Amino acid sequence: MKKLYSLIILFISSITFLSAQLSTINITTSGGSYAGEKWVSITDGIDGTGNLIWAQGNSTPGTFGGSGLINQDIQIAAGTYYVNCYDTYGDGWDGTSISVTSYGSVLASGTPGNIGGNAVKLEASYQIVVVSPPSCSVPTGLTASNVTTSTADISWTAGGTEVSYNFEYGPTGYSQGSGTSTTQSAIGTIASNPNSLFYAGTAAWPHVSNLAITTDGASSQPDQTFTINVTSLPAGGTNWRLIKSNQTTGASFVPTGSSGQALVLGLNTLTAPASTWNRYVKAQFKNNTFEFDAISINGTSVYSSTSTSLTGLSASTTYDAYFQGDCGANGTSSYVGPFTFTTPCVATTAPFSEDFSGGSLPACWSQSITSGSGWVFAGNPGFDAASNGRVSGSFTWIDFSGTDAGTILELPVIDVSGLTAPELRFDLFHYDGSGFANPANILYVEANTGSGWVGIDTL
Repeated sequence: MKKLYSLIILFISSITFLSAQLSTINITTSGGSYAGEKWVSITDGIDGTGNLIWAQGNSTPGTFGGSGLINQDIQIAAGTYYVNCYDTYGDGWDGTSISVTSYGSVLASGTPGNIGGNAVKLEASYQIVVVSPPSCSVPTGLTASNVTTSTADISWTAGGTEVSYNFEYGPTGYSQGSGTSTTQSAIGTIASNPNSLFYAGTAAWPHVSNLAITTDGASSQPDQTFTINVTSLPAGGTNWRLIKSNQTTGASFVPTGSSGQALVLGLNTLTAPASTWNRYVKAQFKNNTFEFDAISINGTSVYSSTSTSLTGLSASTTYDAYFQGDCGANGTSSYVGPFTFTTPCVATTAPFSEDFSGGSLPACWSQSITSGSGWVFAGNPGFDAASNGRVSGSFTWIDFSGTDAGTILELPVIDVSGLTAPELRFDLFHYDGSGFANPANILYVEANTGSGWVGIDTL
């Protein structure tokens, strides 16, 4: 009996270790009309048959309980399923789109047709194949910020256990593998000196970082704050402190004394109080191997393991970027992408003119369309726009009967610094249906000199 008992324990242990890990999928519905009538379920049979695996709001098809547009992560075992789209009113999905994604891959997407009137109010049933979660998850939430004519800051959200990230970028349409490739470490240490933040100090405090606007001798009266998010500490821990000059050119410390204070896992923050004299403020560290994933100085991020800065970009260019997580012994994730961003145009030096003869929105111009078609640059002009006396293809036109009210057409940046008396001149032809009347309040012109938008003409 004793041996049989041991076998039973081993058998139970093996079941524990073989339990399945759930995968994550995301269902997003967007757009269309009558958002509150949309309802989604997941079954293991097509058209809502078989077992109900998941239901939006746990409601019943044909009711309004739990209905509406969603953007929801769902935990589900690997396998083949069907995502069923219902309209609770039974008159169709009215233009709403649905997308089902998992670990950077699109499992299903579409705009269900307006079948309407069917007894169960089912509008579509999409098959999805859910795979087991990868050992190395893909990064998510890619964004571009501070985009200039030659640089861009790219940030993302870690997938899980990455030790580094691989990414590649190039002008839109390039073949992946032929672009510019770089690697970003997901583990920051003073030894690796990310963003050149650290330099050598004294024997007692060998690792130093200057705080922003506080180089030696600089006038730096405001409070100075250094924040670091620590993810791993060496055995026995380590200390840090802020050192600042005082009025008699000696040194004082935060915290008070000279021994500093222990770094802890998570956020660590020290602030040097404001002073009325010139002084420097520096962060000093005993150890250079503890790990961190973020540093900010005076509230401004100076390092993040989930961001990078791209340089050497070309102006007025759209770029595609692909990202991949590297989890070391757990392998790499699939690539995410393309993620797209566009650099702005360089300023055009006056004099500048545009006759709209290119057949499309001119390069470096932009328009924000509130409704309607917006400004039209090609084809035969509608209504009476063709009767303006201009050569066809040398103007742009818009229908101001009401559908295009509020549309904004924006010029590129024009450098007028070399002009003594800069002017903006343009031709405007307007017909209001009963005659060529004075086009009052039809067009409003604004300029931005860097201090905000101001009206410069009203017609």
